[in-house]
Amino acid sequence: MKWAEAMGCVGLRAESPEEIQPVIDKANEIDDRPVVVEFRTDSREKVFPMVAAGHSNDDIQVPEFQPLPTRPGL
Repeated sequence: MKWAEAMGCVGLRAESPEEIQPVIDKANEIDDRPVVVEFRTDSREKVFPMVAAGHSNDDIQVPEFQPLPTRPGL
């Protein structure tokens, strides 16, 4: 958040699932400055798409294909 503010943006953070929607709503209310939202997650979560530290956006990582579950009768 401090980095965003130092760059002239509004910095917001959501640290729990309950904070996500209120933070998004607050970000949408701001119309005169760029907004950076930080969504804190557990380090074990697999959050995709992502770009690993030190890599360019050309090296974006996505999860491997996972087939959709089949439902009986379809």
